[in-house]
Amino acid sequence: LPRQSSTDPVERKAAEWLMSQKPRFDTGRMTEDEEAALRRAHPLIAQRLDTWRARGRRPHKRNGDLASRADCLTQLQHIISRYNRLPRQSSTDPVERKAAEWLMSQKPRFDTGRMTEDEEAALRRAHPLIAQRLDTWRARGRRPHKRNGDLASRADCLTQLQHIISRYNRLPRQSST
Repeated sequence: LPRQSSTDPVERKAAEWLMSQKPRFDTGRMTEDEEAALRRAHPLIAQRLDTWRARGRRPHKRNGDLASRADCLTQLQHIISRYNRLPRQSSTDPVERKAAEWLMSQKPRFDTGRMTEDEEAALRRAHPLIAQRLDTWRARGRRPHKRNGDLASRADCLTQLQHIISRYNRLPRQSST
């Protein structure tokens, strides 16, 4: 796999992108389709995913008991119905605060284009106030994903990763040996 310590900037970016997938995998935010696409990309990537799985997935620490996207949306709808407003991160109610934190955790995904159309549609359907918030985020404009530079889309990253693995016939390493 590509190395993050490589002198080749394309290889370095591909390695960074692959390593950026580990937190998504560990926290269960990587969809089954995304995992399957990675596994199909190259046997070395499949081995890396197996290693990650063997080490175990960690629970998503930031959201506590708001484990799944569906649970988060349900809790968010409940808070909006209860208070007739979006949840506040400054609330003394821990459930409201967690719902607010979860909603705000969606903004970087929205801004960088990592939120799927289906996920955005589900948020919009959840409540008109959420749809208004998404409109506000859109009006401010999406920022490019800074960490991955010109590897803008998941498909581009995966293609570049396949190219690097074929070129070097190895998985990426955090540092050179």
